[in-house]
Amino acid sequence: MGRNKNKRRKEKVRKWRKHPQKQVGSGTEVSVTREKFQAAARDLRNKIDKTIQRLLEIGRQFDPLPILSQVAVSLLFRDPETYCSGSETGEAECEHLASLFLSQPYPATAIPPTPDIIQECFDLVDSIKHLYPIYYYSSSSDSQKLRPNLMIHTQFVRGEAYAYHVQKQFSELAPAHDVFLLPQCGVSSSDFLALLRHAELQINSAVNNRFQRSRELEDELLLRYEAAKGALPSGKRFEQAVAAVNDLSFREQNKETVAEFVHLIDAPGPPEVIEVTPRNPKDTAVLQLLSAQFGDNERFLQVPNWCGWLLNPSVVQTKPFIVHEGRFYMPVVPLPFRNALSLLEGVIKSADPDYWQDNFLPV
Repeated sequence: MGRNKNKRRKEKVRKWRKHPQKQVGSGTEVSVTREKFQAAARDLRNKIDKTIQRLLEIGRQFDPLPILSQVAVSLLFRDPETYCSGSETGEAECEHLASLFLSQPYPATAIPPTPDIIQECFDLVDSIKHLYPIYYYSSSSDSQKLRPNLMIHTQFVRGEAYAYHVQKQFSELAPAHDVFLLPQCGVSSSDFLALLRHAELQINSAVNNRFQRSRELEDELLLRYEAAKGALPSGKRFEQAVAAVNDLSFREQNKETVAEFVHLIDAPGPPEVIEVTPRNPKDTAVLQLLSAQFGDNERFLQVPNWCGWLLNPSVVQTKPFIVHEGRFYMPVVPLPFRNALSLLEGVIKSADPDYWQDNFLPV
């Protein structure tokens, strides 16, 4: 056994000496792969540009709020009953989509998006997610590897700060500026943080309620199906529920329950799921300070040669809420609370640049 092993090793060495470019993991192979990517860089860039333009086109035709909501619920939340490790959140995709939709005015005649349009948006943002890092690696030489690494890391790594750390940092630094915030903005730093907590909890609750209701309906449907048919369809629990729903006679006998279940599955995130309802005037004041309207993010499309690309400066970074027809929405749920201190600093800088420069920075 040992001699055979040694013989195979020698054969591998001989093959590598004869054809080193074929050796997996060799520097030559990596170089060849990079050359192939570099040759395809222009096509990759064109694909990304076309994908961005298609998303902008959708945002001009269809109501963007249901799209943002369904993408947010599907990419940022996981039903604890069905969650499995390796299911990464899609904060970067949600942020990019919100930046694109906010870069244009709300459609004059907004068409409700169909399931096919919403699925197309999922596919488009997913396509950009995969093309973007390949493009930056392919367009850089070996001596420029640091730049794409930094850009890809900046775009896709959204490390979750511990809630305790965020609150501790905010509580130690922000109250020093209450003397400015109260007369200038009508709110204190504690009001600011309380609104961010409320917004996060409200949306988490709305999403969890939908998950819970869909599980209750699934259980109810399967109980009724087993009682009516004597046995359950084969497959996992959700697959069994789908099979029950597709049984015409059963569906006819359970119209209302089936309709509600199908609606929760097909439309997991209507706009009200990501809506933030202020509890008092101070909540409203904070939301107004941190909200953008459709069309406020024009600069996202105005970077020469990089229209709508992911790392362009975006209003989403300083105004993570959307205000539309007097209602407030939060399309990228993790962003505001995690960046509480920088958001407050942005409010101070906008309200009074002199205070920011002369009083805030020295602290």
